[in-house]
Amino acid sequence: MSDIRNSSVHRSISINDDLVENLELASETIGRFTESKGNLALEQLRHKINEKVKMLQVSVDSPDVANAKWFVREELNPVLRHFGSLNDSNRKLYEEYIERLDGNWE
Repeated sequence: MSDIRNSSVHRSISINDDLVENLELASETIGRFTESKGNLALEQLRHKINEKVKMLQVSVDSPDVANAKWFVREELNPVLRHFGSLNDSNRKLYEEYIERLDGNWE
């Protein structure tokens, strides 16, 4: 029983680490979009990403992870897709983001 429990804990930690890495990558990508300079909405999104990262760094609770996954799929990725479609420079950044994703967070 202990091995199963430890396995679940390790899996949860691994999922958290992957999610944090993906959120940080998304924040970096948004910061590199040509429209990010002075764009309040993108700055607020990056702030929200940073808050999710902080939450995940102190918690491996399923509801927190589920909330962060929902945020990535429903809020973050649509914005990344939109800005990634605006010009060639952004498209390249978005494609690099997708290639570097760890796990299926799209």
